[in-house]
Amino acid sequence: VFILIKKKILANKESKFKGVFIKTYELISARQIIRVLWMITDFVKWVTILIVVYLALPLLFNLFPATEGYAPILIDYFIRPLTKIGNAIVANIPNLITVLVIITIFKYTLRLLNYFANEIHNGNLTINGFYKEWAKPTYQILKVLFLAFMLIVIFPYLPGSDSPIFKGVSVFIGVLFTFGSTGAISNIVAGLVLTYMRSFSIGDRIKIGD
Repeated sequence: VFILIKKKILANKESKFKGVFIKTYELISARQIIRVLWMITDFVKWVTILIVVYLALPLLFNLFPATEGYAPILIDYFIRPLTKIGNAIVANIPNLITVLVIITIFKYTLRLLNYFANEIHNGNLTINGFYKEWAKPTYQILKVLFLAFMLIVIFPYLPGSDSPIFKGVSVFIGVLFTFGSTGAISNIVAGLVLTYMRSFSIGDRIKIGD
């Protein structure tokens, strides 16, 4: 079967695999795609062989009374992890649906905010005391806050979020972000101050040096 799959890949390498292009830049060549498919085919083949051999061993052990008791033990080693994985997937389906609903709500809320920001920026919508130069920066600030809030809401529904390892990694990433972005945050705050103080507007004449 796997030999036939490889022959099929080689037979269609010129007609089916054209590569992945971004405009004129070749991101992934057809040869690289075929190589990846070849590796995946070999991986699946060896996994299939190992599974077949593993499942054939209990049949072999059952032929002899001295090794007959090992057959159910080997089968249990194979079945138990699959059962745990299946039960975990089924148990997390409600959480997955909740996460998808939350992401959908935040996605369309951001689209609505982006629409109003574009309308204000283009001058189609006016709000007293709110200048159109503020529309895009305000949307970007709200977008970051909404995404952060979305992650906070989603976090409890992620599998393993209650485990100490997951919490430790989260704290470690937060510490790295805090100490590694102090300079960037100060620049962001300075940029926001300049934006909302409207020190400069389109059409102003400025002098830099001479």
